[in-house]
Amino acid sequence: MKRWFLNGILGLSLLLTPAAAMADDGASALSPAMEVFKKTTEVTAGLSSYLITGDLQATVNVPEMPAPLSAKMKLRGAVATEPSRVSMKMTMEMPKMAGQPVIPDAPGSIDFRFYLDGKDMYMQMPFPDNPASDQWVKQEMDLPAEFQELLAQSQNPAKSLEMIDKMGLMPTDMEEQWVDGRRYYVVTLQLDNSKMKAYMQEAMTLSKPKEGVDAAELNEAMKNIELDFRYIYYINADTYVTDRTDFKGVERITAEGKTVSIDLEGTILTHDVNIPIRFPDVSNAVDMKELDKQAGKTAKGAKTSK
Repeated sequence: MKRWFLNGILGLSLLLTPAAAMADDGASALSPAMEVFKKTTEVTAGLSSYLITGDLQATVNVPEMPAPLSAKMKLRGAVATEPSRVSMKMTMEMPKMAGQPVIPDAPGSIDFRFYLDGKDMYMQMPFPDNPASDQWVKQEMDLPAEFQELLAQSQNPAKSLEMIDKMGLMPTDMEEQWVDGRRYYVVTLQLDNSKMKAYMQEAMTLSKPKEGVDAAELNEAMKNIELDFRYIYYINADTYVTDRTDFKGVERITAEGKTVSIDLEGTILTHDVNIPIRFPDVSNAVDMKELDKQAGKTAKGAKTSK
């Protein structure tokens, strides 16, 4: 499932990066909302870097649980275009479960960090009182050419309108608002459930997982997922940079006659554009392949000693 995990991280990065390219240079008679997106695409493509800050709230409803499970997450990220690099830190508060005893000395939150340099992915999950957990781990993405092309289209103005339509994200409304003394084009997008599921399935199929999950299983799994999300983009009328993105939605997963729902809402801010960015030093990262080999030897040794 490692490959699927990587794809999930990549997909999250793309979806949470405001002002995704959404213009088509060859399109005619664009709606006012798409005209604004055309402009913001051109501006975003010209940015050398920007920072991302976000706050998210997730609520999980499980039939067997006496109460919903809620967790808050903070995002801190940086994006650079030449060369392409993305770093992200996610801090999640440890959720509290109703009716469950408090675990002594349990951390109040956990951090997860990742860094993409365009070729490899680096991960880090520090734990309190465990200095070894600060070690960066390198994972080769090794994505097929078809999947890399799919990701690249999100940054290609000539292809992006087609891609956004394929993902089921098209503007449904636009208005002008003044926020903190600044004028914004506020554009609402509603996600089309069937289109988004088809897009996700295509992306995961192109990634060619090797862990025995075939296309039929994937197709059946996607049938049991329902998505209902709305995005609101605040595009600065002076700079055409998407300063803020609000989103709210629910994902429902049905299995064995039971449905688990995950409610998500949050805000992503884009700021400090075109400034020098210092990315993590991963020169001493440990290769995931080596860790797998060590784990295999340890497991084999444990069996032999019994």
